[in-house]
Amino acid sequence: MERYTTFTMIQKEDIAEFRGLLREQTVSPWAPKSKTAIAVSKMGITNPDSDYYIRRTPSRCFIIEYVESGTGYLEIDGVKHTLNKNDVYMIHVGDNCEYYSSKVDPYKKLWVNFRSFCFFDVASAFGLEEDRIFRNTDLSEHFKRLFALEPIAMTGDEFHIEASKIIFDMLHELALSKIRATEANKKNSRLAFTARFKLDHSINVPITVEKLAAILFVSRAELISEFKNEYGITPYAYLLGRRIELAESLLRSTDKKIKEISEYLCFSSEYHFSSCFKKKCGLSPREFRKKHKEK
Repeated sequence: MERYTTFTMIQKEDIAEFRGLLREQTVSPWAPKSKTAIAVSKMGITNPDSDYYIRRTPSRCFIIEYVESGTGYLEIDGVKHTLNKNDVYMIHVGDNCEYYSSKVDPYKKLWVNFRSFCFFDVASAFGLEEDRIFRNTDLSEHFKRLFALEPIAMTGDEFHIEASKIIFDMLHELALSKIRATEANKKNSRLAFTARFKLDHSINVPITVEKLAAILFVSRAELISEFKNEYGITPYAYLLGRRIELAESLLRSTDKKIKEISEYLCFSSEYHFSSCFKKKCGLSPREFRKKHKEK
């Protein structure tokens, strides 16, 4: 048996539809004679062309695939994910999925397919039972260790036990990746929350996005990105909205001149205030006040 062999046979119970599999190096180890936690059915390296496509409905094996370069896609239970360099995806037994390469920049991937009587429980113990996509998680060294195992020089049981250790190490790394991503999201959420708090207290105080970013010790781009991710709008749009809300209240409940309201809310001019107000409310400040006084 060669160390790597061309993929020549598809197990019908595993794959419902496929194309573009000729550019693969794979190895299929001997099956274990006794019960092992994980039994690797196939592992290898794929250099897909633009026609590469696999559909499993459902998958009958567990799969871990690491994207070494390029771009690919995974559709699982109707949700499409874009995959780039250093992304990892995991498929569980029972998942209905399709995965395929970009037409423009086909991905290169390292992968292992395996069967296991305990993997659901192990993934659950790591908190990964619901996770399928892991961003910026480098498993290249794990796959080097896996591919360095010599099925020919080992008994089937020895190979699968050694492979199990490496796959469990992969799970450990994926769990750490999830924790890092969660902590990063918390940090970003704290940044957005703090920015919102400061904006809420700056409705009638001169402030710019640049000044706010400096106060929070982040770049303008980072502040805008994280604020938008958390609240769906930019910091400037949020502050403008809050100022217009207060302007509505002042126009309804006070006799302050429009110029005074404009200056109080830190608009650069009465014209700028009127323009922003009409764009937001559909009426000029004068029209808005008149309408609500008539009521």
